[in-house]
Amino acid sequence: MTLYVSELIKPEELFPILNEYELGLEVTKFSMGDVIDNSEINCKEFKKQLKNYEFTNKISFHGPYCDLVPASFDSKIKKATSERFNSVYDIAKKFNSEHIVFHTGFIPKMHYPDYWLEKSITFWKEFIKNKENIEILIENVLEDDFMPIFELVEEINHPNFSVCLDIGHANACSSKGIENWIKGLNKKIKHVHLHNNDGIHDNHFGLQTGNINILNTLECLNTFCPNASWTLEVFNKVDIIESIKVLKDNRFL
Repeated sequence: MTLYVSELIKPEELFPILNEYELGLEVTKFSMGDVIDNSEINCKEFKKQLKNYEFTNKISFHGPYCDLVPASFDSKIKKATSERFNSVYDIAKKFNSEHIVFHTGFIPKMHYPDYWLEKSITFWKEFIKNKENIEILIENVLEDDFMPIFELVEEINHPNFSVCLDIGHANACSSKGIENWIKGLNKKIKHVHLHNNDGIHDNHFGLQTGNINILNTLECLNTFCPNASWTLEVFNKVDIIESIKVLKDNRFL
């Protein structure tokens, strides 16, 4: 199993951990519009950073998400979303990224699921054209139910289009239970975001803190989507190290 750590702490704290444990990096800096707008400068700085820390492990990217809605009613919002997503795809290629994670953009009680699905299928079928080198992963955020994402991936039916299951989002936003998500999406899950929370807020705690039964969840992931890669999405250095220890001590890493 490949484990990545999300770029949510300072580089001087993060890269020594990645190198010590031989872990991958999930890049988040290019999820922000102002960073993409200055991509040439920021790409040079990022390349320098990787060189300075002698980082040679795997890289994944998290795509832009703020204010972006693939299934938007508004053609200009949809166009802006496409431009941002394509920009980060081009940047990710430069760094030989394994994946790019994109949010669904679904907003409960505002988007009708059937309409969201119809518009999302149109958006992603167009986006995935001629994109063969990087896996596109669709991440749950506010959804209560896994079925719209399941149906989206089923309809797109592309080998490089699959699911990133965020267990923290499912715990905080869904009434269905994480095990229900894992069993329902099954092998459509190719990547997982790991963090814990209180079941109400998107806290991004370490694996050992929160009300997710993390060992049962990890066992369930191993059973139903054993080939998925994982990313720790944790905001604190100490909690990242403790989470890695949880994974190692229980033979998930």
